[in-house]
Amino acid sequence: MKKTSWVDCRALLRQGTPVSTTVEESTRVELRHESFITEFFLFRHPRPVIYEHFRVEMLSRRNIHRLSNILRRCYAAVETVQNVTKEAPAVNVDELRLTFASPVEVFFNNTVVKQVDISTLNGSIGILPKHVPVLGMLKPGVVRVVDKDDKSIQYFASSGTLSMNPDGSCQVLAEEAIRLEDIDLAKAEEELSSAQRRALEPMEDDARAAVQIEIETYEALIKAAHSIEK
Repeated sequence: MKKTSWVDCRALLRQGTPVSTTVEESTRVELRHESFITEFFLFRHPRPVIYEHFRVEMLSRRNIHRLSNILRRCYAAVETVQNVTKEAPAVNVDELRLTFASPVEVFFNNTVVKQVDISTLNGSIGILPKHVPVLGMLKPGVVRVVDKDDKSIQYFASSGTLSMNPDGSCQVLAEEAIRLEDIDLAKAEEELSSAQRRALEPMEDDARAAVQIEIETYEALIKAAHSIEK
């Protein structure tokens, strides 16, 4: 599969735009099917993305800096269910096999786990083995994974996609993700205050919507950081 940029479709879904229609010339949102799900929501485009999408800055103690627009470097490195079925050996569909990754780090790679708890635009979902197929868009929040040794590991994901497939595989692709213990709470609160001040300034509707998404994301990030302190 060719490398292709992908973005969170929250803004389009909020506007009521059907994901099967053309959004702008040479920019199309696609969802392909093989049994249930083979690919994720993708923006395919020959030039930089037209829709300006808020890019969440990851607040890691190890690496706090301003990155360039994530849409220009982010790609969906996803195999379809059809390809996995053809190339991979037989799998146990009674197991939950998780692939969880961001463009810069792979946390789980087709790893057997017991449970995945995740926040989507339609609400929180708890995924266990033999869960029904589902496709969702992530909202800023905590991704909790219980491994096969009953160890609970928590991450913060800015946005992305969730796919639970009929063969027992589950893919969580985050635009950016970070372990909760790596969140710099002071920096997150500083960035939230900055975004809230900018929200009071005169600006175009698109810019205001981007700032509002920024505020919501930092609020979720701070809430997640506080939860691990308890």
